[in-house]
Amino acid sequence: MKKILFLLLIPFFLSSQDWVDGMEDANQNFYTTQQLFNDYWENRTIEKGKGWKQFKRWENFIEPRVFPSGELRPEILFEELEKLQRNRARMMPSSNNWTQVGPNNVPLQGNGEKRGIGRVNTIAFDPLDPNIMYVGAPAGGFWKSTNAGQTWLTSTDFLTNLGVSDIAINPNNTSEIFIITGDRDAGDTYSYGLMKSIDGGNSFNTTGLSFNITSYYRGNRVLIDPNNTDVIIVATSNGIYRSSDGGNTFVNTFSSANLTDIEFHTTNSNIIYGASKGNTSIYKSINNGVTWSVSGNGLPSTGSVVRACVAVTPNNPSVVYALFGNNSNGFYGVYKSTDEGQNWTQQSNSPNLLGWSTTGSDNGGQAWYDLAF
Repeated sequence: MKKILFLLLIPFFLSSQDWVDGMEDANQNFYTTQQLFNDYWENRTIEKGKGWKQFKRWENFIEPRVFPSGELRPEILFEELEKLQRNRARMMPSSNNWTQVGPNNVPLQGNGEKRGIGRVNTIAFDPLDPNIMYVGAPAGGFWKSTNAGQTWLTSTDFLTNLGVSDIAINPNNTSEIFIITGDRDAGDTYSYGLMKSIDGGNSFNTTGLSFNITSYYRGNRVLIDPNNTDVIIVATSNGIYRSSDGGNTFVNTFSSANLTDIEFHTTNSNIIYGASKGNTSIYKSINNGVTWSVSGNGLPSTGSVVRACVAVTPNNPSVVYALFGNNSNGFYGVYKSTDEGQNWTQQSNSPNLLGWSTTGSDNGGQAWYDLAF
């Protein structure tokens, strides 16, 4: 009976994954992905936490931007953006005034509070002034608050696109801020590289890591070595890039996996942990990001999980945790290492922490999309 049930579940997993893969593949026809989604949800009850809302958000963003054939062709949009920027002085006079026009009537949650109309990929705090906060949105740009979040301003409206997936602040010079561009999770925007600000986020310029958005790379994570702030480690869907000169030049040091999450060891910055998506495992560098290898023993087998992320703590530097999503995008388990990633043991594999049920009794989830630890 177990074998029969397994065979019956295979089409369910595959069909649910097809439209997710289509969202992440810029080369797949939009209408093909849309049809896969509609076929999957036909005669199914729409459930929260199973990706329906995330697809609809993506669909709403992408559909006005595709050709009648269903091709995305972001290079055409990029050419139009360049035209706009060339005529910026004429089209956007310095005396312009802006007022909010909405939407204000956004969907409500069950408790009657507004749910909101977008998402945020990353939050960062100035290490010297807790009133200064920064956020990055996957399709909404970089934003700064100087009054603990009461009001916000953006400085990125005229960058190549508005995707920001991570923010890093130089601890020795908090006016120096790096952002890695593009949408790590859903592909609403693609990366054009790492941008740098030297004036606290008021303006940004390119670095030695620049991409063409038609390469369809994703920006995932950016870290600054706290012991040598000239060293910058950037994780992208095209691999790990490392700079030893403050971002002027970069070397691709690892391209065998898409590391969506990286973390420094809390007392030894030569050690960096990485967690991947797709060909999923935990990786480790012991030479400050120059080389990488799979971390230790006891991890899930490749192919049994879809995404992972890692967490460390200064209270016990030898400990590192890993969280995995399973092939149905639900909870696979939490793993723990007490020896800097040499050996791992599973701490838990139930209930389904990534599902929508408050008891964890449902199946599936959104591990492909919003996994965090």
